[in-house]
Amino acid sequence: MVTQSPDKIHRKPATILVIEDDPSLRRLTQVQLEKLGYTIRLAADGSGGLETLRCERVDLVICDLHLPDLSGLELLKKVRAEHPETTFVIVTAYGSISTAIEAMKAGAHDYLTKPVHPVELRALVNRLFERQRLVREVQMLRGRRSEVWIRKSDRRVHHFDKRGRLCGASRADQRRSANHRGNGYGQRGAGQGYPL
Repeated sequence: MVTQSPDKIHRKPATILVIEDDPSLRRLTQVQLEKLGYTIRLAADGSGGLETLRCERVDLVICDLHLPDLSGLELLKKVRAEHPETTFVIVTAYGSISTAIEAMKAGAHDYLTKPVHPVELRALVNRLFERQRLVREVQMLRGRRSEVWIRKSDRRVHHFDKRGRLCGASRADQRRSANHRGNGYGQRGAGQGYPL
């Protein structure tokens, strides 16, 4: 029996916004993504897509290049300006790959060509969400300001800043802590003054 990790069990499914003016393609994409367990929002044009983005958090936008009110490129620029954390994918017809490359230069994370094959869609979405997860993990690790150190003698937890100083402690406590952790020469009983 396969068990899911606690991260996957308690985590809300990612939300994907599909912006497509063709109702049959919009519905087909919705069904394919819902089978993968994602929450799907739909819009038939750029203004509807922007309204959805203003109302709720969206993790990924899959947008047709040609929309009735805005081009996919114009919408991409607005989304990048207003929601820079949202991943954006352009869907284009086979003959306009140069436009898709232009969209990637403007900030799209990837592109798909029509007709969109379900296997390609699944692979792309999974790759983009894995990338988002890794970016979040790196940001969390870089943002961590303290390191936890446990003294084995009394199991007290001490927090140290990036310079190795004991946080929230007096200078005397900081010196005692430095001697305890030591650089191999601290006051640790027999043989003090010698490297451990």
